[in-house]
Amino acid sequence: VCKEAIPAAQKETRYVAATCVERTRQLVQEALTFYGLDCLPVENFFVRNDGEGRNVYFVSDAVRDALRASPDLRVMIGGVRVFDENRFLKSSVCSMRLCQEGINWLASGMQRRCC
Repeated sequence: VCKEAIPAAQKETRYVAATCVERTRQLVQEALTFYGLDCLPVENFFVRNDGEGRNVYFVSDAVRDALRASPDLRVMIGGVRVFDENRFLKSSVCSMRLCQEGINWLASGMQRRCC
């Protein structure tokens, strides 16, 4: 057990299911439809900052269950970042873009857009 306090610059925020906040639920659902990833369970997508995070993480069923069972659990890293909010390309139909570190996990299930 670490007895040192986490520096303020490294203060972690909670992981929250993307479905808990209407805005992030819509963004994730839009991305799943846009990329043809309907086979993935939407409840396995999580965000930070109490649901207002720009990065979306995909977690396994076991991690999802642990995060839901212990909402006060302090997690530094969990899951693979698969989407982030596209703040630069406003002309895109989808507001979420694929992240490099998650493309390996998503590519095999993509039905509409290909990597």
